[in-house]
Amino acid sequence: MAAFANVTPLRQQLQKENVNKGKEFQWLLHYDLPQDFNRLGEFIKISEQNLGVMNVIVEDSEAKPENFKMTLPQKDLVKGIITINADSITKADITVTRPSKVNPTQVSIGIRECWPLRLFQLRDATRFVNIALKSFEQTKGKLFKSGDEVCKIIDNFMNSLSQAETALILPTIRHPAEILNSESSVIPIMINMFDPPLPEDVLTDFYINRDQLIMKLYFFNLKSPNQASQIQYKPGNTSLIGTTFINTQLSGAKVMYEIAHNMQVETCIPRLSNVLRSISLALRLCQQMKDKVQASRT
Repeated sequence: MAAFANVTPLRQQLQKENVNKGKEFQWLLHYDLPQDFNRLGEFIKISEQNLGVMNVIVEDSEAKPENFKMTLPQKDLVKGIITINADSITKADITVTRPSKVNPTQVSIGIRECWPLRLFQLRDATRFVNIALKSFEQTKGKLFKSGDEVCKIIDNFMNSLSQAETALILPTIRHPAEILNSESSVIPIMINMFDPPLPEDVLTDFYINRDQLIMKLYFFNLKSPNQASQIQYKPGNTSLIGTTFINTQLSGAKVMYEIAHNMQVETCIPRLSNVLRSISLALRLCQQMKDKVQASRT
């Protein structure tokens, strides 16, 4: 009988604990998590503002042109200025000294403002950040009903933000053969984009790596196929100097491109550092929010 007498107080204690847990969970849903979502929104807005692209949600977000120096410390081989507006290079005025022991000559690289060079990594990062921003606007003032609902919303945030981060930190570095022989023929675009036009034996490519704008420069020896070396380019091959390939976009051409030299010039874009930092903080906060929900279930 004594054992049965102890059951009721134990049951009452468990019921009281369950009631307390229920109250704590409601407090989490209605007060704590909404504050976290507001902090998350601030991180996303900082990312959007630093990407510098206008959108329909943040009316005060305006794209402003920025100038960056492109230089190489070694013997002033590369000197010039690049202008970035939003997600595109809208202007460039760069002088490159062609590597040569005999007769080094200079090559001018200029980009027409009417033919901007779009940096697709910035475009993609902006698109995913905007998706996260729209999700935040839809979440503001929302009354959450369950932990599953909260976790689903957080997962959507993390998916968008992770893809924005990936767009900036994992660049697609193309071999010059892939650039010139791409299906969407880039040669007519380059002819119009660069002013003056690039010499036939020079190629440049731009991409983003974290907070750095990278400019790759390639210099070729143009040869007939029977003069070229046997080191031919194959997809996935990372070798450069001495690699040869045929430009298939030039119909009827019998010219073999042999890579003689290549350069890499880097310049820092500080606002991208802010973007990556804000995304990192947002992702960390998302995980903390999921941990809170999970802890409340145990």
